[in-house]
Amino acid sequence: MQKFALFNVYIMDTTLFSLPVKLTVSLAPSHAWDYIRVKISNLYYNLDSQSLTAEVTCQYQCSEDNYAGIESLSVPAMVLYKGNMYRVTTIGHGAFAYCRSLTAVALPQVLTTIGAYAFYYCSNLRAVTIAEGVTNIGDGAFALCCNLASLTCLAVKPPVGKMFVFGCVNCAQVTLFVPQKAEKAYAAAKPWRDFHICS
Repeated sequence: MQKFALFNVYIMDTTLFSLPVKLTVSLAPSHAWDYIRVKISNLYYNLDSQSLTAEVTCQYQCSEDNYAGIESLSVPAMVLYKGNMYRVTTIGHGAFAYCRSLTAVALPQVLTTIGAYAFYYCSNLRAVTIAEGVTNIGDGAFALCCNLASLTCLAVKPPVGKMFVFGCVNCAQVTLFVPQKAEKAYAAAKPWRDFHICS
């Protein structure tokens, strides 16, 4: 038998069990079951107790009742749970999908990722402020946000946008506010070049 120090467990040294178990433990220390799903204030989060980071998640997955009634949203930078502070770094996959009452969203500066379909079919969403630290926006994150009128992106470097980030949005009619001296970078990058860009 061999002692595997990371979790202080013993693994039988056999061809059948040894390699797969060791790879799972050593190469993938963070798994879906490491997350804690909790409600803090009016939002749901997946908390990672190892990295002390939080991902905003949906109230009801793939449901038109998801966060029903929320009109204006300011996602906090930090949340407190059982004595620990967690940085809110991600808006998760489909987190606010179908939240048709939502009209305005402000995202915290510590945020780095907006997941796929995060605001899908938020048909009354009119104003969004994307944080300076956001580097990636997933597929269809703002698809079918047909009433979007104003978008503020505080990142100096345009975030990488996946496929159909703003699918079915008339981007030419949406004013995109970007940092001074960043207009050229946004005008050259997808999907940002399709907007009416101002600084």
